[in-house]
Amino acid sequence: MRRNMKYISIVIVGLMVIGILTFVKTFGQENSGFNDNVALGDKAYEKKIYIDAIEYYKEASSYKPGDIDTRIKLANSYLKLGNTSEYENTLLDTISEYPSEKAYIELVDYYVYLNDYENAYKILLQAHEQGEYKEVEKRIKEYSGYYDVVGNAYTDVRQWKDGYLAVNVNGVWGLLNETGDEQIEIAYKTIGNYSDDENVTAVFDGDEYYYINEEGYRKLVGDHAYTYLGDFNDGLAPASYNNKWGWINRDFEEYHFEFDYITPFLNDVCAVKKGNKWALMDSDLDLITDFIYDDVKLDANGYCSHAEAIFVKQDNYYLLVDEDGKTITDEKFDDAKAFNSDQYAAVMKNGKWGFIDADGEVVIDYQYDDAQSFSNGVAGVKNNVAWGIIQQDNSKVIDYIFQDVRAMNEDGIIPVRNADSWQCIQLYAFMQYE
Repeated sequence: MRRNMKYISIVIVGLMVIGILTFVKTFGQENSGFNDNVALGDKAYEKKIYIDAIEYYKEASSYKPGDIDTRIKLANSYLKLGNTSEYENTLLDTISEYPSEKAYIELVDYYVYLNDYENAYKILLQAHEQGEYKEVEKRIKEYSGYYDVVGNAYTDVRQWKDGYLAVNVNGVWGLLNETGDEQIEIAYKTIGNYSDDENVTAVFDGDEYYYINEEGYRKLVGDHAYTYLGDFNDGLAPASYNNKWGWINRDFEEYHFEFDYITPFLNDVCAVKKGNKWALMDSDLDLITDFIYDDVKLDANGYCSHAEAIFVKQDNYYLLVDEDGKTITDEKFDDAKAFNSDQYAAVMKNGKWGFIDADGEVVIDYQYDDAQSFSNGVAGVKNNVAWGIIQQDNSKVIDYIFQDVRAMNEDGIIPVRNADSWQCIQLYAFMQYE
């Protein structure tokens, strides 16, 4: 028995030795095959025989599929032949199967060379999701302020609302959609904001106010002439008739035409004015507060209650109150800009602007000459005579090069003004990538 065990041990050791020798031999052959083909590919590439270089690099990759340098050499051989699609596909396959900063940056540099910063930034974001790559993070920061101009030049703009932007050309208004293309013809004397509630927009054509649908066709028309029609929210829209303001529903039933001005509802709250005083009201048309405010801050579209935080003026100062009219913070401000979203709002003290959150906490200190409230992660800020764009950590996205800036939409499109006209720019860093 012991003799048999001895023989078995010898056999096992022998098999192990054979296995090791076989592995070493195979590894040596594969390594030799890889090195030989890379060398032949390099030689063909140097001689500009790119079709042969491609075959050698392909063969080399069959031995070591994860060798990034060889894959990049293969891609560049396609590029030298003018086959840009195979160049891109080779690198895209590489970063998909074997994520590597070197391959990511190779493709990013190619897109930058083409001035295709949209695809360059898209690749950088993919790389960022894979891990902490030093050069990738550097490029993301470097390209954060790169943008493309979309659409045409405009005389005036308002602010994005529900995916649409009101724009003016030589005194007439229309709507752009979320990509910056014209949705509603620029042909109206005034135009409201698109209302998700009723899928309509209020317009004034010079003769009458009425509502149109997304295709620009008349949809809701009153039985008598109104001097103003506003946005539908919570089933009601502001309207003006016979020098008084009140509400209408989609059937033009009228409610409380007794005010001197009212705003649309948002988060079940609106502002109403009688004489020189303002109050807050809920969507049941009940007063939340008495008429105790000297002013209520509205955004560019006439809304007061984003983030359920509202700036009201009393005793020469602006206060921050909630949707119930209760004071959120004891801080008092010399001036303020209405919240554009649940992000930071711009406030002013002693001639300088900073930012607070919806709880009234100062999050960016008072340092700017003017500022807009944040929307979708960025805000316009003014230094002396020019405007730039910052993020919520107060880092600069674009330097002070504009004459004015408005709020940005979810796809990175932000209206900016230069000279006497407005244009929309799209920031690659804030686009919605598929």
